[in-house]
Amino acid sequence: MDKEFDFSILPDAGVTQLEFAALVGVSRVTVNLWAAGKMRPHQYIRARVKTLMTAFQKAVQHDLLPLPKDTPKDRKMELVKAALRDAVHRSTAALHTDAEIPA
Repeated sequence: MDKEFDFSILPDAGVTQLEFAALVGVSRVTVNLWAAGKMRPHQYIRARVKTLMTAFQKAVQHDLLPLPKDTPKDRKMELVKAALRDAVHRSTAALHTDAEIPA
């Protein structure tokens, strides 16, 4: 498994490969090939994939994902995106707070 891209976070976050593919802008088949280790994300989207994977890890760590099972399907991606933004914001805020603590 490629340590840079650990796709095992997707089921932990309650997100399918199809949903992740929509966020990245590629097909589900492409994400499946990445997850299987048969291909790596192209250099032009590698940073985006890495950023999203990091955001998913942070969202799971902050208990923002997975969403409740009864989440309406028509709102799921909107709520996933909000959880990702919140997770990144929380992590960024924590870094600023840590930086403000005098040594």
